[in-house]
Amino acid sequence: MTETNKKPTECVNTSAGMTEQGQILGACSANDKEFSTLRAQAALRGHGLHRSSPQDGPVIYWVTRWGVTRDLPNIDAVRAFIRQIGCKA
Repeated sequence: MTETNKKPTECVNTSAGMTEQGQILGACSANDKEFSTLRAQAALRGHGLHRSSPQDGPVIYWVTRWGVTRDLPNIDAVRAFIRQIGCKA
């Protein structure tokens, strides 16, 4: 696959404030920043934090560690999990 054929799987912030598909970003970039922060905090405690693509429908979250997966239904549950493992969320 060449660089020009790749499609973004999440929000892409361009200079015009729009994605390549022309959708206005709005809250998407704020959600990306918060998710990235939560993902980094989970990583510091040895967990992998993941989410589905917003383009696929409702976003779902899950955390992994030692081959075990735990589903987290929404961003509030992610924040609670981060607090539970000893990080400031």
